[in-house]
Amino acid sequence: MVTLQAYNLLGAFVFDMDVNDAVRLLKKDKATDVRLHVSDIQTFPMNEEKSIELNEFIERISEYQKSTNDSIISDQEEQEVEK
Repeated sequence: MVTLQAYNLLGAFVFDMDVNDAVRLLKKDKATDVRLHVSDIQTFPMNEEKSIELNEFIERISEYQKSTNDSIISDQEEQEVEK
């Protein structure tokens, strides 16, 4: 189980919609101890009642990961060609 120790989203994270959506999901977790750790975290924009489903979030994060992996592979192939 992953627990979140931070109580504030600071700096660049405050505007990161994925981080904010992750906090929203954690606030709906079945486990009380998970909800306790994120209860004081304010999401951005404040007072926005945004509904996010776990499956939607996982799908979006998976797409980012695939995109990042493809980009890394492309960069590695490009470096091989330059050698």
